[in-house]
Amino acid sequence: MGKDKGWDYLNSDDVNEMFNSDDEDGSWGYKNVDGSASYYGNDGSWGYQNEDGSGSYYGADGSWGYKNVDGSASYYGNDGSWGYQNEDGSGSYYGADGSWGYKNVDGSASYYGN
Repeated sequence: MGKDKGWDYLNSDDVNEMFNSDDEDGSWGYKNVDGSASYYGNDGSWGYQNEDGSGSYYGADGSWGYKNVDGSASYYGNDGSWGYQNEDGSGSYYGADGSWGYKNVDGSASYYGN
């Protein structure tokens, strides 16, 4: 599973498909009827989602992120990278290497290398 699989899981509409696939690496997660959820990666990463849709993710490498009730979110990488998403879906990313990018409300995005 990828580095941010836990975060992807918490934001997924089809958790059953994600965890009933061929990825038998020891990671597991569950989603409750009320919408709350938990994820535990085989690498030590973990995350949770509350009933109201807010949640957090903690990567085994020291990265972490959180999601607010309104859909806004933030992510902090262990390498100094960080990013955020606004309630409307727009957002920005700043890489530790000086790269950066942004996503517009309409889904279009731009990326600039260092």
